[in-house]
Amino acid sequence: MLATDWPPPLPSDPTPQEIAAAIAARRAAEQQERANITAIRARIIAILQPIVGQSIDTPLTAAQMQAMLRLLARQAGGIRPDGTWAPLSEWAKE
Repeated sequence: MLATDWPPPLPSDPTPQEIAAAIAARRAAEQQERANITAIRARIIAILQPIVGQSIDTPLTAAQMQAMLRLLARQAGGIRPDGTWAPLSEWAKE
């Protein structure tokens, strides 16, 4: 950098088009996040639906056990909206 380049130019304010694009991108991301949550919930419910009304002593399949774990983890905040596991420090309380 040359001394004549100092101080660097200040960042310019975003244009209305840039603002609109940023808002649209954020809305699209939020919509995708809601769709991901809905899809995860639907998969879990579909797997667990057959056990409704059965005795608590009825053995669960491996898929049902995984779905139950995911359901409980999701309710505890352990699964992020994008379907990834959150750090244990965020949701595994003592």
